[in-house]
Amino acid sequence: MPASAANAWDQSRATGNAFRHQGARSVYAGLAAVLLGYIAFVALRGPSHEVTMIDGWGVDAFELLAAGLCVAAGLRHGRIAVAPLVLGLAVQGWLKSTFARNSQKPIASGKTGAEVAREILDRNGLSNVPVQASKAGPLSDHYDPRGRTVDLSAPVFGGRSVASTAVAAHEVGHAIQHAKSYVPMTLRSAFWPVAAFGSQAWFFILIIGVVMGGLTGVSGGAGSPTGQLLISAALILFAAVVLFQFVTLPVEFNASRRAAEQLQEMGLVTNAEAAGVRQTLTAAAMTYVAGALAALAQLLYFLLRFGGR
Repeated sequence: MPASAANAWDQSRATGNAFRHQGARSVYAGLAAVLLGYIAFVALRGPSHEVTMIDGWGVDAFELLAAGLCVAAGLRHGRIAVAPLVLGLAVQGWLKSTFARNSQKPIASGKTGAEVAREILDRNGLSNVPVQASKAGPLSDHYDPRGRTVDLSAPVFGGRSVASTAVAAHEVGHAIQHAKSYVPMTLRSAFWPVAAFGSQAWFFILIIGVVMGGLTGVSGGAGSPTGQLLISAALILFAAVVLFQFVTLPVEFNASRRAAEQLQEMGLVTNAEAAGVRQTLTAAAMTYVAGALAALAQLLYFLLRFGGR
């Protein structure tokens, strides 16, 4: 190839790389702007149990966005197992369909989820733990160890079905764990502040690190030490979030076991209804398993992508 043609080819490739690098910067800068806007929105709304960055829809959306970026890059480079992410979506669908199906099955006792929760709490000497309606929407049921309250979504709080009974008993299972100082729950509660901060901050810090030129190939240069430091900090925070999800697994499975035992021992469900309770609790528990696996796959991808390989 003549020298002039070779030079033209090299110049063309350099121009194309520059455009790609600039495009990558623009994409990440756009994501950073959106994240800043969301954080500002949360800050303006103020601290509230209804708007939390770890449980709110906003974080779900950004986590989905991050997972989508991982899948896209993984399909291109063949460096990530997409199966855990797909598994997470499948299990979420399974949970919703199982809950919907068992929500149509009336409970023989005729008790609402709130009444079931109240009975189990009282039987276990937890009459001081209130049962209240959650304002966060369907499937927002949880036990708040800080306020020591059982918060049930509207379909569970007032529902008189197999599903509402199962979910209410499960959340009471967490209250019983708390009262008995169940070790895995104690560990999870101690680790919660780190995981909460990490869940809020890791993706934002990662984007800032990349935009600052911390990744060779995005910046087109040797990389910024500050950017590399931010990327490392983001990965450490995300690793803490992943660890928290795995610590959560024994807590959730134990709460489901306690729920099933309490319901049968107290005669709150029939043998036939107990099967539906197990189905609902199993589907709910598997969402945590799938979520932990998906988060682990996402972490491994980021470690390979940004870990200096």
